[in-house]
Amino acid sequence: MIIELERKKVDRSVCRLINSYLTDRQVKITYAGTEVMQQTNKGCIQGSTCGPLLWNLLLDPLLREIEDLGTHIQAYADDILVIAKGKTAKDLEYELNTALDHILAWTKTRKMKLEPQKTQAIFLTRKLKYDTPKLFLDNTTIMFSESITILGLTIDANLNFIKHIDTATEKATQLYKKNSRAARANWSLNPEILRTIYITVVEPTVLYAAGAWGSTASKQIKVRLDRITRIFTIMISKAHRTASLVSCTTLARILPLDLRARENAEIYSIKRGKPIAHLPGRKLAKHISPYTLPHPADKISRQYGMITSETDINAIENNWPYLARNLYHIRYRTGHEEVLPKRDPAICNSKEE
Repeated sequence: MIIELERKKVDRSVCRLINSYLTDRQVKITYAGTEVMQQTNKGCIQGSTCGPLLWNLLLDPLLREIEDLGTHIQAYADDILVIAKGKTAKDLEYELNTALDHILAWTKTRKMKLEPQKTQAIFLTRKLKYDTPKLFLDNTTIMFSESITILGLTIDANLNFIKHIDTATEKATQLYKKNSRAARANWSLNPEILRTIYITVVEPTVLYAAGAWGSTASKQIKVRLDRITRIFTIMISKAHRTASLVSCTTLARILPLDLRARENAEIYSIKRGKPIAHLPGRKLAKHISPYTLPHPADKISRQYGMITSETDINAIENNWPYLARNLYHIRYRTGHEEVLPKRDPAICNSKEE
């Protein structure tokens, strides 16, 4: 950890502070009235404020080394995702096994341990006939599965996301059952309250990770989403159960979930740099990273003062900014306010002004 801080040229005082924080750590366990303490010299402190930062510093060299090998790698907290592509199974075997061997050697040098039994693999291909690659981690064969779950998103071998939608709609159905106990046709929660619950709870639950699956939503996914949309819109609009989906969504003032999923997917792609098809030539306004801002020592200082009298007003230079078509106010410290008339833009743009 300290070596990585020095490589990144972190200030020595910060390095000494973190080194002191990681020194003389103890693990204490109390069980059945007995207390046991043990010294520890490895591991990242869980639950601490600086724990995620220290873990990122520790894992950053591994991510860079794997990228140099030509294999894509991503990290999610303490989970690592390795992605490789190839024309044949032999190509995938070579790339992935090389990356896995490198990861295993890297963890051993840092007194870390991987769990081959918890490691999963999935094979994505459109070929009808193919050879399954053979992957190994610490002399243990990694088994291939039909689907894997990453950060709550279930990815299946066909990339149709049916299993993920089934899980999400099951959660939404449970929410419907809970709300239906308090929502009836004659007495219940206010429709606006039910609509708020739907927008703030149900939609985020069903549309989780829609940026990944929203653009590839098939007819099977649309049927599942329309079913969830209909049961909630009937509850909100107090309509009869035989009412159509279009009528219920119109009365409840709710956009169907399949359209909402496509909207989220489009917004996600635009945020990642895709041009806006409906507005050619227009770009989405983005937040500027604070790392692109100049250093505080290099910022231009601005002088300011306080106006306390009319003499101070007359002493102000006339090159200060002017807001066209607006009245400006001068408020004295005493609370008196004077509204000055508009200035002539032609005069304001002159050298004298």
